Amino acid sequence: MLHLGLRLKQIIEEEGYSKRSFADVVGTSPQNLSKWFTKEDLGTEILKQCSAKLRRPLYHFVVSSLDEIKTKKSVDIDLYKIALANLLAEEFNKPSNQRDLKSIKMKAGQLTELMESII
Repeated sequence: MLHLGLRLKQIIEEEGYSKRSFADVVGTSPQNLSKWFTKEDLGTEILKQCSAKLRRPLYHFVVSSLDEIKTKKSVDIDLYKIALANLLAEEFNKPSNQRDLKSIKMKAGQLTELMESII
């Protein structure tokens, strides 16, 4: 299984946050944030909170791209559902004149095919 605590740490570093500054952003202590980094499963609420503060969709915590999903067939089916839901939400949160429906259909189709292949 993907280690979500380490993935969170990686994303925080990519965004240029220090441990203290990101802890302040999410309203926790640096010590508590360090504990999050050691957890394999962070839970949905922590992931949602971090996703919102980092302005990244939840699926970024699971994979960094659709190509990576193709190589991770052992990832839990629920993570695919989260990835699909967030992928769609990310597109539909854009102003209607900026939505790319072909892209949405293609990405949703790719995720659906991958989900079906591991069921």
